[in-house]
Amino acid sequence: MSGSRMNGTWAAALAVGFACSSATTSGPIATPDAGADAGAGADAGLKADAGAGADAGADAGTGADAGGDAGANLVTGAYLLAFHACTPDASVDCNSPSNHITYVAHGNDGANWSVIPSWVPFSGSVPDVVRRGTTLYIYNPNTVRRYDMLTGVLTGPFNVSLSGGSDSAGYVDPSPLLEDGGIVLFYLPGIMGQDPAGCAAGPCNRAIHSATEIPGSDGTQFTQDPGDRSSIQLSTGQTYSDPDIYAGQTGYVLYVSQGSNTLVYRSVDGGLRSGYTLDGGPPGGNLTGGNGGIPAGHYDADAGLYWTYVHFNVSGQTVIRRATHATLTTTLDAGNFSTVLSGTNIGLPSTARVESPGFARNIP
Repeated sequence: MSGSRMNGTWAAALAVGFACSSATTSGPIATPDAGADAGAGADAGLKADAGAGADAGADAGTGADAGGDAGANLVTGAYLLAFHACTPDASVDCNSPSNHITYVAHGNDGANWSVIPSWVPFSGSVPDVVRRGTTLYIYNPNTVRRYDMLTGVLTGPFNVSLSGGSDSAGYVDPSPLLEDGGIVLFYLPGIMGQDPAGCAAGPCNRAIHSATEIPGSDGTQFTQDPGDRSSIQLSTGQTYSDPDIYAGQTGYVLYVSQGSNTLVYRSVDGGLRSGYTLDGGPPGGNLTGGNGGIPAGHYDADAGLYWTYVHFNVSGQTVIRRATHATLTTTLDAGNFSTVLSGTNIGLPSTARVESPGFARNIP
């Protein structure tokens, strides 16, 4: 990803995120969300948005009406991976939030992925996914879509609102998970008119927040939780973005991206809505040591291994990579990572950029 976040696109992108209407998805939807470029090692923060070119989506299905018979679960993989893709050419700038396309894939081993059945690629950025019952909730900045696992029908986008706090500009970089049947959303607060990951003029403070689903809203209304989950003071040119929350071996773990680095935080008391502090193992809490940002994490309790996903530029191609490791206390090196998803895996050209992983277990 480039070091610049193209601040001129942020106000428009956030505004569009609030203005999205509810509809049944029958093809690509030109509704750019807030987000940003997500590419090479200099990546400055937010995963990005999606726009034109959804017809480049290869083997992702022919439309919402292509789904299977009700009663048969179409998504059979043990794990889910949301991501966005973009194929650059003379007319498509993949650094622009308007040119990224959202996909969801499934797989059984965390390393081999295929796009879920009947998937219709849509304009959307920084996606993440969570399953509840037989519905997949796919979050982008300020919006959610729902995929019916029994029929393959994708509906939305639906506006997502935050109440009860200071985040009036909504959110970017969503990371959802389930708690007692309700969705809890971790996110970077949006800032109208500028890149929320960095400072318009440093120094500045940036924080990761969370919000709790309002019962009965079906993933569209949240109440902001009090306080910060994590925070940092930045200088001009630094960024802080793309949180990912997951259950670790002894409590919740929070990843936050700083360019091509991934910071690792642990809950101070193991709880979900607690404060989070940098892990004291890797120097500066930097788990990936410049080998990838825009992270997603998972703890495989059966194997006793952490799975850390990032995106990174490898030989000019942005791909999603994974490292498996026993602890969070040692900085990972390049040799720990292997590529698990590239554009060619989903039928896109070899030049396609595949970015912004969001991981979930495929359990009700």
